Amino acid sequence: KELDERKASSVPSYPVRVEAGMVWVWSDPDESSWEMAHSIPLPISPLVRESYEKFGAEACFMRDLPYGMELLGENLLDLSHLPFSHHGVGKLQRNMGGELPLRVMGGQERVDYARWEEEFDGTSTGHDGNNYAVPLYQVEILNATQNDPMFLSIAAMLPNGVSPDANGTIAFFEPCHVRYRRERVSGTFGHVELFMSPTSAGKSRE
Repeated sequence: KELDERKASSVPSYPVRVEAGMVWVWSDPDESSWEMAHSIPLPISPLVRESYEKFGAEACFMRDLPYGMELLGENLLDLSHLPFSHHGVGKLQRNMGGELPLRVMGGQERVDYARWEEEFDGTSTGHDGNNYAVPLYQVEILNATQNDPMFLSIAAMLPNGVSPDANGTIAFFEPCHVRYRRERVSGTFGHVELFMSPTSAGKSRE
């Protein structure tokens, strides 16, 4: 019994946060991880937080996939696969496929772009105040009206649904978040926010 108690007392504990219905775990039990886990801004946009507050778990969906998180992440970041892998979904068609020209956004540009979150939720703390996360990588889709498969799909359904100066970005946030942000017409933004998690060897959840 005494040995069992010693074993129980040596079980490591890990920093955990629960936000917007998601459980975030830091796998390093070191003391420094606890401080970081409770101060670092999580890559959860105010849109996701608001939707979860209104609708709970119904605000999102999950699916288990028969391949690893690495392949899932590559797939989510490569929008050029949409006309081929999702042919027939909405108005996506294979003949919409082609090169997807991108421009890598610089560090300060990514910080400035992320400030839309301040405007949305009325805060003004800024990135240095740990108010919102900034993506590790972000790209702009060049000439998005003619190159973004989703804009092409929307235009096929709504002839005036996409303005000539429509724009879009693809962002990756550490450790597991991919976000698409599109401005279809001036002042009208749409988001797709995706979170990835490994579930076992060679399998993942989105």
